[in-house]
Amino acid sequence: MASSNDCLALRKFTSLNVRVLLKLQNTVVELERRLDEMDNFTMDLPPDEGGCASFRLDANSPREELIDEIDAALDKYSQYAAGIYANDSAHTSQILVLSTSCKFMSDLFHL
Repeated sequence: MASSNDCLALRKFTSLNVRVLLKLQNTVVELERRLDEMDNFTMDLPPDEGGCASFRLDANSPREELIDEIDAALDKYSQYAAGIYANDSAHTSQILVLSTSCKFMSDLFHL
């Protein structure tokens, strides 16, 4: 860190921020997998017997608790990602060029 009375320079810790974001993403993916397992298990049950078609019957259920956990994890992930990207200095045109280059490389190497 460098500082003076007129200027303050701080590191962005980009690689660390990306690691934290990937960890948060992994948490959301794991929660999604658990919800999918619950839904697959209850898919054939009628809604009045605990099937996944009714949120009204989910009150105080493990599925509702999991959805609440997903809501909190998604909120944390989205806020963190927005914070990182809000301070990103890349312009839309730079991102478009990068995206186009990746598509070109993917097509070229059949990825």
